[in-house]
Amino acid sequence: MKISVKRRTALLAVAAAALMSIVPSTGRAAETLTFADSFPLGHYLAEEGMKFWMQRAKELSGGEISWTHFPAGQVAKAGNTLTAIRDGRVDAGYVGIGYFSDKLPLNSVSMLPGMAASSRAGSQGYWEMLKSDGPLRREFLANNTLPMVGVMLDPYQMVMAGSPLKTPEDFGGKKIRSGGGAMNMTLEALRATPVAMPAPDIYLAMERGTVDGTLLAINSVKPYRLEELMKSVSTNGPFGTFVVTIAINKDTFERLDPRVQKALVQAGDETVAHLAAYVDENVGKRMDEFRKSGIKVYDFPPQTMAALEKVLAEVEQDWAQRIGGRGLPAKQTLTDFKKAMGK
Repeated sequence: MKISVKRRTALLAVAAAALMSIVPSTGRAAETLTFADSFPLGHYLAEEGMKFWMQRAKELSGGEISWTHFPAGQVAKAGNTLTAIRDGRVDAGYVGIGYFSDKLPLNSVSMLPGMAASSRAGSQGYWEMLKSDGPLRREFLANNTLPMVGVMLDPYQMVMAGSPLKTPEDFGGKKIRSGGGAMNMTLEALRATPVAMPAPDIYLAMERGTVDGTLLAINSVKPYRLEELMKSVSTNGPFGTFVVTIAINKDTFERLDPRVQKALVQAGDETVAHLAAYVDENVGKRMDEFRKSGIKVYDFPPQTMAALEKVLAEVEQDWAQRIGGRGLPAKQTLTDFKKAMGK
């Protein structure tokens, strides 16, 4: 069948438009990478961290990469994401440091108590160490991954299903959910019983009484609906924090065009600054919401803080001995990390 010049021109225009929709301005076909995390839909760490990084990387690459996102543990649960990235089941994803103390033991230094008073202060130093050619970065490399983002959350607080823990003695015998790693040591030093589990499991554990409470970042309470169960929360606890990172499969990264690699790295720097600022700006807002809902929001009194800090100071040495006992440079890592934290 003969096609008229007018008809042929129209068809060519449609084809060109379709091609432009999948080919970025550079003329290269967009490459789709896969990303996995364990956060429930709408979680602030997903929106302001994971998705922010992916979107900025896409923008900075001029559309040369796009993403297929698998949230809420669809591909890998919180304790399996590093393995999934390492083995290439996904190209990139969320790695919570506390869940991988066996594979990233030196990085758990970032979860020790009293290291940083805010997310901004902690994240800046930790991210610089992750970017440098030191032992923290080399742990990721040993797992065939590269760190793209590293953020220390706000200091963890004691979120309880019952009354406030006002003295060091009040911690004794309490079953407290831990994010793992150095946080276990912190709870043990306070004579509490740490129960390590991923954050998505806390609600059911508190509801059933498997744990009496949890150490948790304030901004993470509502995403896991814990305000429905909690009766009290501290404001000034020096309990350390959890650390959120994004990693990419090393082989995947190295086969990408250098301009795309640069976009991923720049997106990482921007995400660290953005997420840390978001965390700090929202802690006070969440506390006000808790007060208005009738939850007991309390400060540890000075005498309790002094006692807590004395006990928790021993955790550093315990950490250095335990990790150093595995033949790792724990003491030097601790010294370097405290310097990065301005201590």
